[in-house]
Amino acid sequence: MSNFRRTASRVFPFLTWPRPTPQTLIRDAWAGVSVGLVLIPQSLAYATLAGLPPEIGLYAALLPSVVGVLWGSSPLLATGPVALTSLLTFASLQPLASPASREWIDLAIWLAIYSGVMQLLLGVLRMGVIANLVSQPVIIGFTHAAALIIIGSQMPAMLGLPLRFDSDALAAVAATLRQAPAVAAATSAFGLTTLALLFMQKRLAPRIPGVLLVCIAGIAGSFLFGFATFGGAVV
Repeated sequence: MSNFRRTASRVFPFLTWPRPTPQTLIRDAWAGVSVGLVLIPQSLAYATLAGLPPEIGLYAALLPSVVGVLWGSSPLLATGPVALTSLLTFASLQPLASPASREWIDLAIWLAIYSGVMQLLLGVLRMGVIANLVSQPVIIGFTHAAALIIIGSQMPAMLGLPLRFDSDALAAVAATLRQAPAVAAATSAFGLTTLALLFMQKRLAPRIPGVLLVCIAGIAGSFLFGFATFGGAVV
């Protein structure tokens, strides 16, 4: 029986967790609310970055978080959708289908399954040492380039402009400014104000959770000013 328990604890480590107390449940609830308020808008943005409908980001944020909590071994490692994965997904699927289409979603699901199987095999075979073969300059260059791509891809959404990757991109921007200037103006004001608040918080009060407070303020502002009624606006 002891061998069975040891095997079960290795396969299901959450079976050995200590019994929760009211104090730990309260702290867990606060942590969950804090992470959720940041993760929800973040996952929506990452889904659009990957060319998927926004609600797909919520699914991608929920399942990995549950699996990471129950089977993960690191209390500091964040699990869920990330910007680099979203960019790689978009780059991989762009030649195969139209973004946000049914075929695109199906291909993204299969890509996630294949990637998960490969990561599982790498972990089982203890082949993580392969990452040591990649030089530090390559990793730094890749990270910086990804940051620039993310900033560039999110600028149109922050300014209320269409995101296009073809020769008609400038024409689409001009058409939006001509046909719906109020939408672009309201979205730009909302996005730039949010960005300014984040910079001010980091400079004046770096110890407070600025992202969390700005998310709360953004949700309240969207509700009070009816920002959701402007088509094409992205939080």
